[in-house]
Amino acid sequence: RAEGLMQGREEGLMQGREEGLMQGREEGLMQGREEGREEGREEGREEGREEGRAEGRAEAIVSVALTMKQRGMPVDDICRFTGLTPEEINSL
Repeated sequence: RAEGLMQGREEGLMQGREEGLMQGREEGLMQGREEGREEGREEGREEGREEGRAEGRAEAIVSVALTMKQRGMPVDDICRFTGLTPEEINSL
């Protein structure tokens, strides 16, 4: 009887450990997925902000170049100040 009780206890412990490990793995996977999604969203937001800033700078340069062109500034000077090519300036 004592031997059966000990064997039952051991089997119960082993089963409990296995169930605990499985549950821990599932919880870890769920938490990892959620953290990964959040990290991905944050990276996407940052990438979007960077793209927006770059687009804004490019638009500002084009705007300045257009104003310079409208005021009769030589294309060579506009190229030097803005970094745009003569083709880009002529297409404004």
